[in-house]
Amino acid sequence: MPGDWIKVDIDTANKPEVLKLARLLTIPKAHAFGLVVSFWGWCDKNTANGEIVGVSEEDVDILLSQPGFAKALQEVGWMQFDSKVPRIVIPSFEVHNSESAKKRAQKTKRQQKWREGVAPENKERAPKLNGAAHGFDEFYSAYPKHEGRASAEKAWIKLNPDEALRTRISQAIQAQRSCASWKIENGKFIPLPATWLNGKRWEDEAAPKIDLGKCKYCDRQAVSITKGTPHCDTPRHIDHAQGKC
Repeated sequence: MPGDWIKVDIDTANKPEVLKLARLLTIPKAHAFGLVVSFWGWCDKNTANGEIVGVSEEDVDILLSQPGFAKALQEVGWMQFDSKVPRIVIPSFEVHNSESAKKRAQKTKRQQKWREGVAPENKERAPKLNGAAHGFDEFYSAYPKHEGRASAEKAWIKLNPDEALRTRISQAIQAQRSCASWKIENGKFIPLPATWLNGKRWEDEAAPKIDLGKCKYCDRQAVSITKGTPHCDTPRHIDHAQGKC
């Protein structure tokens, strides 16, 4: 069947046809409008093309508990009756109450919402943030590899971490900075920040801290190994280890 709802314009209750129905049946306008909606709802459940075979005028009156309702509908042009079959036909059913008409009505409603600046109900909503990318700047500053910022921010927004998770992430970064794979070759093997976030790498067990020994070029503690050479964080010593000097 076409569906479990019917298309009724907001001003239908004040249409001349409803006023005429009320006058013909000698009932209040609101009662006439209620009868029409009930009738249309019944039609929606029993026809896909606006034609119902085997139903008489008397059946319609009994259905709505309103004598003379079928003839009044015909008077206003909202129903046709064929006594030879018998059958009733709803004029312009395809225009007003068919499945395609409903789809058109829904589309019009969605377009109106867009014009008013309101997203349609079936639009996939962006995750609700705890502030615009809240905490991302702090994460990106603490993370030792500053590459792919846009992808990292997108991953952060998707994750939308609360305060507890942000704290856990911060602690994990500090712990993992000292692992061997993050120190060698000037951080060559540190994953991109987006990869780290998407892979939930804060859940990785922290590798044991390692002693890289002394910097080859001074007495300071080495913080990384590049091309097999331990070095501190002095720029000149990093260049030496990379073979730039």
